Amino acid sequence: MDTDTDTDIMPSEQNDIVKINETKINPYFSYKWRPSDALSFRVGAQLSYTDRAISNLNVDDRHIEYTSFLPDFLTSWTPVNNSRFSFIITSGSIEPKFDLINPFEWRVSQYKYIKGNLSLKSERRYNYKLVYTYKGNFSVTCYVNQKKNVISSVDNIIDNQVYVTYENAQNCVDYGISPSYYFDRLNWLEFSVDAYCAYGISKGIIPEVARRETSYKWGGNIYAGFVFNKQRTFTGYMSFDYTGRQRNVVTTIDPTYNFATGLSLYLLDRKMCLSLAGLNLFSSAYKGKSHASGYTMKFNNRYDYPTIYFSLTYKFNNLKDSTPRRQKTIRNIEQRM
Repeated sequence: MDTDTDTDIMPSEQNDIVKINETKINPYFSYKWRPSDALSFRVGAQLSYTDRAISNLNVDDRHIEYTSFLPDFLTSWTPVNNSRFSFIITSGSIEPKFDLINPFEWRVSQYKYIKGNLSLKSERRYNYKLVYTYKGNFSVTCYVNQKKNVISSVDNIIDNQVYVTYENAQNCVDYGISPSYYFDRLNWLEFSVDAYCAYGISKGIIPEVARRETSYKWGGNIYAGFVFNKQRTFTGYMSFDYTGRQRNVVTTIDPTYNFATGLSLYLLDRKMCLSLAGLNLFSSAYKGKSHASGYTMKFNNRYDYPTIYFSLTYKFNNLKDSTPRRQKTIRNIEQRM
């Protein structure tokens, strides 16, 4: 006798629906006044209002609203032809992306999980600069950079598992000075060097991190652009960036550096440009330590790899590009790519 036993196994299905309704209002005003040729003012402000409503089948509904006042101010005074003084205030905010507020946790390695934070708010930044410029080539900037509600990843260890969450974990302020020099008196060479040195203070605003941390910060950039022919159609550049050790209440990051170089060839009356660049030819890993909840965790990650970058551009008009330091602008675009 044959006996057939049918066992019905119901598949497991889970539907998690997160609905986010976010409303942002950003009214902005700006006014410019120039009482004389030597003196000018510009003042502006933005009021950023965010209303975020989150609903989910398995998570309690959340409603978050916050407001940020973001001022802008610029005054420039030129007492003599070769000297200019400027005082600048700029501000902005960084809104958390969806992956940072996603309430579900996902596993990224054998012992590590990442979870978003529904209560995350925007990070606000305020920059204050006093700048002296001489002949447009040499400048000295005294600055104060302030960050409030800095979004940081915070590690917690539960049952030998690492859970990473994102928090508005700290407030930071840097007091620094930054000299820079730009040289362009030779037909075949342009050269610039920028450096900075600052004293940083970081204060924790959540109980999982330290109350206060101070550190000295320094770094700089050296850039050289070359012209290899009289027609100025064959050019090249070299660039080196260095950032010293950075420390705050959440992380300590070891020094980082990066070297890049490239060549550009202009054809067809400069309408076509061929560019070849070597990016991250010598670059450091992103390594250091994170501190939270009484634990210290080391990380050593590499995000920059040696890369060959090739681009071909063509202009379909007869307009001349008068942008100064064109090669440096192209290099910045390549770095973003």
